[in-house]
Amino acid sequence: MNPWDAERICYIKLGEKGRWAETCFSEGVLRFGFSSGKPEILKNASARNWEAVRQFWITRGKPQQVATSFTNQTRNFFEDAGKTLWITIENGFLYYGFTHGEITPDSDSKEFDGSELSTHRKMAELGWQRVDANGNELRINELSGRLTKISGFRGTTFTLGEDNVEYLKLRLQGKLSPSVAKAEETIRKLTAELVDLIQLLTPQDFELLVQQIFAHSGWRQLYATGGTRKTVDLELENPITKDVAFVQVKHATNNLEFLDYKQQKESSYYARMFYVYSTGSIDEIDDDSITIWNATKVAEQVIATGLINWLIKKAK
Repeated sequence: MNPWDAERICYIKLGEKGRWAETCFSEGVLRFGFSSGKPEILKNASARNWEAVRQFWITRGKPQQVATSFTNQTRNFFEDAGKTLWITIENGFLYYGFTHGEITPDSDSKEFDGSELSTHRKMAELGWQRVDANGNELRINELSGRLTKISGFRGTTFTLGEDNVEYLKLRLQGKLSPSVAKAEETIRKLTAELVDLIQLLTPQDFELLVQQIFAHSGWRQLYATGGTRKTVDLELENPITKDVAFVQVKHATNNLEFLDYKQQKESSYYARMFYVYSTGSIDEIDDDSITIWNATKVAEQVIATGLINWLIKKAK
């Protein structure tokens, strides 16, 4: 079954503060507490005698509401026939998977606060996954906050609401919601329009735009040279890391010219080099210390640094 075809999606916390998570991921199991490994609970839960499970907690001093909650969470685990997609959040990623097989008591579990005699069941063949259908990792900082906030849930399991289910199924397929897709298309069109404006700038205004981008990005300018030349050399410092970068700005350029500046950088003391140009073509290079921006990359930085109005005024 594809994860986006699941009958329901349930969040589960893998032990207190996620202490079972790494074992579950490495062994391909889903582990569940709530004294589910205790013979009385295991027997009644396996027989689907949920009132007996609820009474177990009541006789141990749990309020009616708490006893019902414990029972319902246990029921989610025991009644899963492999059609529930289980998700959890650990280590900055969202993990998911289906279960498969019998429920088995954990031999290494110890009773803790009356509720930690645990059980587990094997995950389906693929185990716990953390990538979408396109192979992209499901990083929580790239997922909607309305979904990732579930990691703050104080209980152990709960069933996701309709909105989160719809959103997560799209993300698991590697798709975006219609509103996000529309917004991204708008940004792509805006970027293309800004490229046209950038290429209308004079060499001097293009150089000034690049200086504005770095200033708005937190880099501190140490000095600039160039004056009336066709290029301007900027020496910048990152105020946090203290790295010093050399920026070469070209209104028009070619690969041979770039390689000449690359050689100059290699014989200098600069930790980084930015080569920024408006028109021309440069081959890609495999060097983390050199960043190349063409007009499209500059347009993306214009959007990111809020310089759209500045660019429009200069291009008029």
